[in-house]
Amino acid sequence: IREAIQICAEEKSYHILVIIADGQVTNRQDTEAAIVQASQYPLSIVMIGVGDGPWDMMEEFDDELPARAFDNFQFVPFNDIMTKVPAGKNP
Repeated sequence: IREAIQICAEEKSYHILVIIADGQVTNRQDTEAAIVQASQYPLSIVMIGVGDGPWDMMEEFDDELPARAFDNFQFVPFNDIMTKVPAGKNP
């Protein structure tokens, strides 16, 4: 996240950071701070969770960080979404 912040600061243009992960973060406090800091820049973060999680912390980052300047973090639980697609159908 911090690397993407640096790129946004240097280029002064909007970016979307896509993160694909198979588990929770190991340092909650640092990750929260980075997401809040990123909201000061033209940067949106899309986190795609693959596998069975747990994804509680990612959903909290998506919904419960009031210190952000804007809602810059979206979490997508890939497996949950894909289980809703009927068999044999292409989403």
